Amino acid sequence: MIKKLVVLAIVLIMVCSIKAGTWTVLDAPGADRTHITDIDGSNVVGYYEASDGWHGFLYNINSQNWTILDAPGVGTTTGQATQVHGIQGDNLVGYYATDNGIPEGFTYNAISQDWTIINAPGANNTRPFAIDGSNILGWSQHSQLPWVRGFLFDGNNWTALNYPDASETYLFGIDGNIIVGKVQTGSLTSSGVLFDTETNNWTVLDAPGAIRTEIHAIEGNNLVGTYADESGGHGFLFDGIKWTTLDAPGETSVGIGTYVRGINGDNIVGHYYDSESNPHGFIYTIPEPATLLLISLGGLILRKRKA
Repeated sequence: MIKKLVVLAIVLIMVCSIKAGTWTVLDAPGADRTHITDIDGSNVVGYYEASDGWHGFLYNINSQNWTILDAPGVGTTTGQATQVHGIQGDNLVGYYATDNGIPEGFTYNAISQDWTIINAPGANNTRPFAIDGSNILGWSQHSQLPWVRGFLFDGNNWTALNYPDASETYLFGIDGNIIVGKVQTGSLTSSGVLFDTETNNWTVLDAPGAIRTEIHAIEGNNLVGTYADESGGHGFLFDGIKWTTLDAPGETSVGIGTYVRGINGDNIVGHYYDSESNPHGFIYTIPEPATLLLISLGGLILRKRKA
């Protein structure tokens, strides 16, 4: 009988681990719109819009401290903005625009507070999205085909990474030798892609039933991002076997939905849209299966002993 209870508990935990979880809304103070783009440990980054324009931010979950990040030369006039998209340790990456409205890439160190401009060779604009060690990943726009090109920058050398025969390749996340993003396959369709820098192989990955799939981040076997079907936009978690749809509880905007942007351990971050199409940042915490299993088994065994 005990063996049957253990098997039942394992089945229950497999189901519960998909649906259970904690959603925390996180909006920057005074913000009209908040986008959370990445997480590393207790630090979250992103950008928000307030009455005085668009600003990047660094937020510490433990201290609940918000640090506003405006790249040098960025003011509050229309077209000027700072967006932070990636974090690892004390190093942040993203892009900003000044009076000309053309995005330029940057790295920022939270300790030294040094800003460094990085722009892909020959690009009209450069948009870094992720950092992993000395590697910076993102995409840039060009005046000739391919129009949008993925890039990997190691601090010295720029490497173009373009899906074969595609006019637009967008790269968003990196973990070791695996890079993730999307490739545009039509005016309203896109597919998620993975690229292995060791084998130089591309893999196309689409969420079941999706019209569009974007993979935004990778950690180990876990991929997160966004897909769109006939009902609208949804976040997802894919562990290499199972697809889990993530729809934020406050998401009420038809056709826009939930956007997942980053993952670190049991925490997933992104933003969702409300009924007025305003984005709100969120942190989704996945319960640890081992913890739930221990609780489930403990309860079942205690009930068995009392019977």
